[in-house]
Amino acid sequence: MSLQTTATAKSASTPNKSMTYQEVFQIGKEGYELKVESTNVAKTMGYFKNHILPKFGKRSIDSITYLDCKQFMTKLTKMLKRPPAKASGHLNLL
Repeated sequence: MSLQTTATAKSASTPNKSMTYQEVFQIGKEGYELKVESTNVAKTMGYFKNHILPKFGKRSIDSITYLDCKQFMTKLTKMLKRPPAKASGHLNLL
């Protein structure tokens, strides 16, 4: 593999600041689905489809702040009535 091919492959899988969260999610999703059991994939994809992507999907990566994530985690914890650690685990996917 040439150096240029390696650099191209790396840049294709490395998010840049102008990418949307949805675009980065699509890149990460492919690898995640290969590593995790299908029952876990289905549950995790449900969280993305129903909660995370509607909130962050169209936003550029560089526009999402720590405060955005923290406020979203608080809202999600209340809405799902789950302990903060459980909701936090799902938000680590952000």
